[in-house]
Amino acid sequence: MIERNAGIVTPRTILRKYTDQDREAFALIFTDKEVIFYMGGEHCSTMEDAYRLFDKCFEIYSGKFPERDF
Repeated sequence: MIERNAGIVTPRTILRKYTDQDREAFALIFTDKEVIFYMGGEHCSTMEDAYRLFDKCFEIYSGKFPERDF
């Protein structure tokens, strides 16, 4: 059986689930309007909003939102 969301590793890229160590960098990215302009979606107005969004990722990982798969 294949593990869902196990991560993808190539010579140039690593795609994986967020870890606690990603919290600060995540918040900086999601509060930067220029970054979000190119990523799409809405930016977070404050670091606290970004931290809440980061925490929601872990709720999704834990199965709280089974319809979400990322």
